[in-house]
Amino acid sequence: MILRRKLNTVTVGTAYELAVMHSLTTQLKMNLMRVGGANDRGVDLQGCTQTQPRISLLVQCKCENKKLSPRHIRELQGTLIQHGNINTTMALLASPEGFTSKTVANAIASTLPLSLLHISTNGILHNCIFNHPASSLLNEAGLHLVKKRLNT
Repeated sequence: MILRRKLNTVTVGTAYELAVMHSLTTQLKMNLMRVGGANDRGVDLQGCTQTQPRISLLVQCKCENKKLSPRHIRELQGTLIQHGNINTTMALLASPEGFTSKTVANAIASTLPLSLLHISTNGILHNCIFNHPASSLLNEAGLHLVKKRLNT
């Protein structure tokens, strides 16, 4: 008989945070550290870009079994306002299941620098979306976005 033990949400969440951190560090060259925990105030990963000037980064990782809703964008915006200087800080939201169309629309319409990241639980980056304020921050740091279709 094979026993299957259900992993608790903390274990699953921590594993996803580490997968996201590895993905962003290796694929997007971000310097990040894990700060998640019971009192993380909405920030799972924090760090900056490797550019001059540096862009501060706040990352929320949501390892849910469904696409994330607009509620998560409102949460992300609140976290950014609470933690960062919105002129030099970008907030990123990672999900293994992606985002509803309304969630994407809300993120794109936001006046705060936001990015949506579809990253699988094993760390594969499937898609990333940066809204206009986030793109402007990246451009000021000398980074330019290139649209590229990934074969996954």
